[in-house]
Amino acid sequence: MSLPNSQPSGAWVFDSGVVSVFDTMARASIPLYEQTVALAYRFYRYHQPGLVADLGCATGYLASVFDTEVLCVDSSVEMLEVCKQRNPKSHCVCSDLRLGLPPECQDARYFTMLWTAQFIPIEYRQQLFNQIYQICKRNDGALFIAEKIRGQTAIFQRRLVELYHDWKATNGYTAEEIATKAKSLENRLVSFDAPSLKATLSAEGWKVEEIIRYLSFAAWYCIP
Repeated sequence: MSLPNSQPSGAWVFDSGVVSVFDTMARASIPLYEQTVALAYRFYRYHQPGLVADLGCATGYLASVFDTEVLCVDSSVEMLEVCKQRNPKSHCVCSDLRLGLPPECQDARYFTMLWTAQFIPIEYRQQLFNQIYQICKRNDGALFIAEKIRGQTAIFQRRLVELYHDWKATNGYTAEEIATKAKSLENRLVSFDAPSLKATLSAEGWKVEEIIRYLSFAAWYCIP
């Protein structure tokens, strides 16, 4: 399986070329992609019905799985255009999360951040997590977050990368495509290791539970 137009020549950008193949690419690049989205929905069911805010909604796959109102937030106009077509009843907001949450999030009861925080510069993440925490504490809500994470040592990181690239190859990626994608994400996707991410969230007051993990991909359920 080759993914045409999905490999940028420079730094990774969520432009029209990536958007056109995003759904296929995500399933071939993110282990347990559909299962993670399904778990985000299952954990939502433990809460009172209310507004869901999907931060970094991309093409809106998560909103199509949920049977409730979803506020779809993304900084990519091209992504939001696809999201609107897929989820005509959802409210889509174009917003740069480096500037904090858009005001439409104030009434949210449940937040999802699926492979989103890793693309936000580290110096902005703590403030964003704090804003989400304050809203969830007020609204008796929760956060479901999924991320690509680093190994805790250089040797673990090398082995995780090697095994992840092997996994991508089984999904049809060529060695050249894998190398090009990895190069394009340098300094664009910045990951924590799992303990550091949990510590960052816990510092805000979250009670954090890791609920899924495969190689360098994991998800956590967080309640205030």
